[in-house]
Amino acid sequence: MPIYTFRCKECRSEQDRHLGFDQKVTDLCSCGGELGKVFQLSGVSFRGNGFYRNDNQVNKPKED
Repeated sequence: MPIYTFRCKECRSEQDRHLGFDQKVTDLCSCGGELGKVFQLSGVSFRGNGFYRNDNQVNKPKED
C-alpha cells in the first residue's frame, strides 16, 4: 500500500498514512480538523550515494 502525507486544515500538522488506491481518509486530526492530501513532486526519493551516474565511475588513467 502506498504512503500518503496528509495535512490538517486547522493546525497544519502533517501525518503519513498507508492507504490503498481506492480508500479515502475518514479520520480526523487529533485537534478535530479535517485532513487534506499533500501533493508532492515525486513519489520516489533517491537519497545517499550510488544513485547518480558519477557516483560509481572508476577513475581510469587517460590513455595516449
